[in-house]
Amino acid sequence: MTTTNFDSGSLVTNDGVTSATYSGWTFGASSAIDFANANSGELTVLLNQSGGRSIILNYNGANVTDFYFNWSFTLFL
Repeated sequence: MTTTNFDSGSLVTNDGVTSATYSGWTFGASSAIDFANANSGELTVLLNQSGGRSIILNYNGANVTDFYFNWSFTLFL
């Protein structure tokens, strides 16, 4: 596994979807929600971070309780 900080690039929102992929990591939910790779100045949500971007799930507060994330990789032999 590699280290990913999600800090590069600009804001990318994925609204009303069940999954979104950022830097090879897929974040998802059992129902459609809103995803973003925001920094503290781009969304009006509390972020516990030291700077840069964070992956924000369900920032509009949909009634969803099942979330997941996974990492995709390609194995070269």
